[in-house]
Amino acid sequence: MPPPFTLEQVERIVRASEGRASTYPRSGGQVGHPLTRHERLSNEELRQRYADELAAREEYADLHPDDAAARRRQHEAIFLTAFVRTLDVFQFTMAALNSPAGHDAYALMFRASNSHDNMRAVIHHNLTDGRGAEVTFPIRYAMFTTGVNAARASAVRVVLDRMPTAYERLHVQTVMPVLDYRPDFCEVRNRAGQIVSFDQAELGQRRLVLNPRL
Repeated sequence: MPPPFTLEQVERIVRASEGRASTYPRSGGQVGHPLTRHERLSNEELRQRYADELAAREEYADLHPDDAAARRRQHEAIFLTAFVRTLDVFQFTMAALNSPAGHDAYALMFRASNSHDNMRAVIHHNLTDGRGAEVTFPIRYAMFTTGVNAARASAVRVVLDRMPTAYERLHVQTVMPVLDYRPDFCEVRNRAGQIVSFDQAELGQRRLVLNPRL
């Protein structure tokens, strides 16, 4: 069933995704973690995730001294974020899936001429109300290894897979609050990891969604 999705549908999709292995080949069988890694974890667990990520980046850069991208990644500012309220996970995942970027992601994964199982979409969505005003929500984030901070965010990023067998054939690998601003977008990859897009005929039939609401 294409979007718009109801809150009940999205909650069922998210809960079913938790702990289930992704079928997107480049995920390496990693299990879905929209709740355990971005909502249920404690502040100390969030801080530790930050410390582990920082150490992994430094180790990789040390092992690949000629990799300029690894060097940049080692030194860039990183934020590891978590929701404060469980309802926000479901509500804002629904907003992302029902947004224009979410509609495009669904169309590319299910309706395009080259769509197939085991594709992956990344959807970035800035939350607004029916009048286009920014909607913010409380989050926690770790930056530096000394503790966890409170903040407010107004965007989410959803990683969504097309599954051969799943409720609505959708799997939410993760959803996270986003602190930096980017325009809404989706990026969809096929099972080989290549970015896919609409062809000219499909662009002409693409459904436009105006003024998406939460």
